[in-house]
Amino acid sequence: MAEKMERGKSEMREQNIIEDIPQPDLVAAFPKIKEESKDLQRKKEVDKMKQLQAALEEQMEEKEKEKRVAREHLLNNEQERLKRLDELTKKEESDLREKKKTLKQQYQTELERDIQCKALNKMNEKRLEAIEKE
Repeated sequence: MAEKMERGKSEMREQNIIEDIPQPDLVAAFPKIKEESKDLQRKKEVDKMKQLQAALEEQMEEKEKEKRVAREHLLNNEQERLKRLDELTKKEESDLREKKKTLKQQYQTELERDIQCKALNKMNEKRLEAIEKE
């Protein structure tokens, strides 16, 4: 029987299944190995959570950057729109000033013509009266 156990142990050693640890030491080491296994599992989970958190933070930073870029784009568009609107307003004001000037000139011209016409009418009336008296 002892010979069978020795043979089984030697076969296991050849297969690298167990080392030269006496059987009672294996039993005593099992809770420690189990605890180390749990610790390793926790570490893996913590590392995985840290990686997920880092990835999430990176995504959030990327989203924030995209939002910032979008806001800047909208702001630039709004500034361009306001600039164009200001240019149009200035052009319209200039056009209105020009139109006002033109209308004022037209009014002045018509007023002068009206005055000349009245003066001619008076002269013609006086001539007509002078002709009728003759």
